[in-house]
Amino acid sequence: MSVRACAAKYSVSVGTIVNWKKNKSEIISSIYEFTSLFQKRPAQVSGNGKVIDEKVYEWFANTRCQNIPVSGPILQTKALQVAANIGLNDFRALNGWLEAFRKHHCIQFHLLSGESTGMDENVVNHWKQNLPNIIQGYDTRDIWNVDEIGLLWKGMPNRSLVLQG
Repeated sequence: MSVRACAAKYSVSVGTIVNWKKNKSEIISSIYEFTSLFQKRPAQVSGNGKVIDEKVYEWFANTRCQNIPVSGPILQTKALQVAANIGLNDFRALNGWLEAFRKHHCIQFHLLSGESTGMDENVVNHWKQNLPNIIQGYDTRDIWNVDEIGLLWKGMPNRSLVLQG
């Protein structure tokens, strides 16, 4: 297929197809190595920094798989814990480290949506059964849906760091 026909088929410019052909081996190797194509340049993490990076990323991925929100300060605290566990007491998880970690792993800060994603069905059924007994002595005008008026005590954050894509 010609470059022009390929560009028309995939609705991209001719220059994009030329760049894809020129960088074919790099694109294929990044797929096999599971590195991001969004990275501008490979991260230069080595030694103890590499150990911290790998362990923090593994923790982050596992935590997000459980639909638990993770913020930047939480990630920095985890990095400090990992550093202390490996005996690296002079490590400082500053904002620069956080930004480099986020860029290296293509992590972005996004608004979470979907209230019901983490709801336990057993808890819902328990409340459905027990709520009539709890509100029995109250007048209907004295019953409030606290979630709707914004009185969220110990509420989960609605934003989190997430993997791009």
